Formats: sequence, C-alpha cells, structure tokens
Amino acid sequence: MTKKLNLVDFFPKSKLKVKETLIDKPKFPFIDGHSHLQLLGGNWIDRPVEDLLTMMNNSNIRAIVDLDGLDNDSILFAHIEKFKAKAPDRFYHMGGVDWTKWKEKRTDVNIAIYLFKLAIQDKFDKAYTISGDSDLIPSIEAVKTLFPHKQIGVIIPIGRRAELLKQKCDFHMKIKEKHLKSSILPDIIPLKDNKKLVCPKSWH
Repeated sequence: MTKKLNLVDFFPKSKLKVKETLIDKPKFPFIDGHSHLQLLGGNWIDRPVEDLLTMMNNSNIRAIVDLDGLDNDSILFAHIEKFKAKAPDRFYHMGGVDWTKWKEKRTDVNIAIYLFKLAIQDKFDKAYTISGDSDLIPSIEAVKTLFPHKQIGVIIPIGRRAELLKQKCDFHMKIKEKHLKSSILPDIIPLKDNKKLVCPKSWH
C-alpha cells in the first residue's frame, strides 16, 4: 500500500553540484554614486580616512559620491575638510543648492519666440538654429503647422545629441572640431595706427 505524502511533509533535497566561484571584488572599478559617510554609512566621519581608502581599494571602488551635506552645510564642510583634503580624486561631496538664487537666462526660449515671430513676418523660407535645447521644439512645431512650406534646421553644438530636436527639424548637422578649427581667426590681426590684436598663447 502506497503511503500518502502530504505536501506539508515534503522536504526536497538538493543534489545539484556546481563549481564554487568566489567573487571578492568587482572585475571592473566602479563609482559609488550614492553614499553616506555619517552614521548611516558606517560613521566614517569618526574613523581614519586611510581605513576607508583601504576598503575602497580592496572593493575596487574608484570614487565615492557623498550625499550627507545636501541639507547641512556644516556636515558638508566637515566632510570636505576630512575626506576631500586627503584624497581629492576619490571623494565628491554634494551640497544643497538654493536654486531660487539662480537666474534663468532663457536664451533658447528667446530664440524660440524670435523664430516664431520671423515666421509670422515671413522673413525666411529656410531657418538655421544653432542649439541643442528641446525648448525650441514647441516653436518649431507651431511654425511647421502654420507654415508647412518653411524649413527649419538645427546645427547641434559639440557635446550635445538633441535626438528629439533633430526629429522635429527638416535637416540637421553636427558641429565638429574641424568646423571650429576652420573658423579660427589669425594669431595676429593688424589694426589701424600700427596696432594689432594678438591671440593669447593660452588659447592655442
């Protein structure tokens, strides 16, 4: 007679055997982008920096981004004095920024408004804008809707991608280093009265 086995009485036995692989540190160095050096993160503020650097080296941590100073300037400056002064390329400290004191220049917003104004005044058939900012998109869409025959292109500065902006334009190009080099003025520009403008050596 077969004995009934209830599920609650069943205990599986693992018989799988695999090679044990010990990973004691990451294969590649990495940056700890969210860390705390106060009590929450090991209270390193009261421990030797050398011990923390040893731990970082053993764990392949290239750098630490410390967030403890976001809301407390005294903590921020204390951490900078202790950690940053000891190993400036290993520690980065985030501080609280009062964004209300920053003024928005609204450059791209002004360009967008001016572009729409020129379209209404029929001042162009084809417009070129040098920007990588998506703030231009609403104005470009409005111009394309009201004046579908007008073409708008974007010239993207070095270091910007602006994929969405490119999709909204009729054509686009990327400024490259060779374009800038071909636009460099001569090192010496003669002026009237034997005066001249000389390019600073630091600009070369």
